[in-house]
Amino acid sequence: MLLNIALHGMEEAAGVRYRTDGVHAGKTASGSPVLIRYADDFVALCHSAEQAGEVKARLVKWLAPKGLAFNEEKTRICHLDEGFAFLGFNVRRYKGNKLLIKPSPEAVARFRNRLRDELRTLRGTNASDVIKKLNPILRGWAAYYRVGVSKSNRLLPRLHATRDDRRRLGPSGRAGPSRALPGRGPG
Repeated sequence: MLLNIALHGMEEAAGVRYRTDGVHAGKTASGSPVLIRYADDFVALCHSAEQAGEVKARLVKWLAPKGLAFNEEKTRICHLDEGFAFLGFNVRRYKGNKLLIKPSPEAVARFRNRLRDELRTLRGTNASDVIKKLNPILRGWAAYYRVGVSKSNRLLPRLHATRDDRRRLGPSGRAGPSRALPGRGPG
């Protein structure tokens, strides 16, 4: 809370301007940087590397009297085509001007490790207890990352494989000679 109070006015210091007229009032003005802040983490989206350098210089000057400074290890100016990580998300523009926001590889690894650890502690318990323990974890992950793209990093590949196996089996639920699954005989 105190940090939010201390950083109030950061957008103005970065040079963010908003439109004040008509139906577009409140949207950023053309050519203006956009600042996204969550507690002490923030991203400044700029139109050029020069503008990004200017925004950084303005913010360095604005933060100094408050006794704050950038963490140079975490601070970088990059092009959107290179992408960047922010709050567990990976933001990157791919060819064809397609912007994808998805869970970062580090966040996926942390989540998979947590699931693995939870499942190890639950080994030998009944299915109901496993579901009670894992359901809030899975729902929390899904709720946090619901705004991003999820298909590209399959967190639970075996569950996807099981679903795909059911599709191959067809409506009867039995694999015929032409659709037999590897390692399993027909019928």
